[in-house]
Amino acid sequence: MTIAFMALFAALISEHMASTVEIPLLAVALPIGLLSVLWWQSSGDLRIYIWVQGAPLLAIPYVVAAFPGRYTLRHYLIYGVALYALAKTAELFDHEIYSATAGIISGHSLKHLLAAAAVFCVLLMLSRRQSLTPVASSQ
Repeated sequence: MTIAFMALFAALISEHMASTVEIPLLAVALPIGLLSVLWWQSSGDLRIYIWVQGAPLLAIPYVVAAFPGRYTLRHYLIYGVALYALAKTAELFDHEIYSATAGIISGHSLKHLLAAAAVFCVLLMLSRRQSLTPVASSQ
């Protein structure tokens, strides 16, 4: 999930700022995402992993608000961020959700469903959006 999230974040930044930053940003973001998981696994220290998960959640709404987009339906990204934030919250309250639902669903399971819904928002955006850039005529 971290690799996919970092790739999505790099694509979003490059789409709103400049397409020339996509490859360099991806080349930095993917290893950082991977290393955050490896660091967590080897040391038990979640700080870098939390930063990798949290910083894009804060940055995406800012980028959408501060930079003009080249495509329609950017608000789907905000829906995706909201669902992803709910997913992280469900993960945090794993046991409480499991108890509150009488064992029907855990917060961890709900996290995966909400994260999938967040990805679905991005899929909808990508499949339905239209370019805001006028197409040059061939005359």
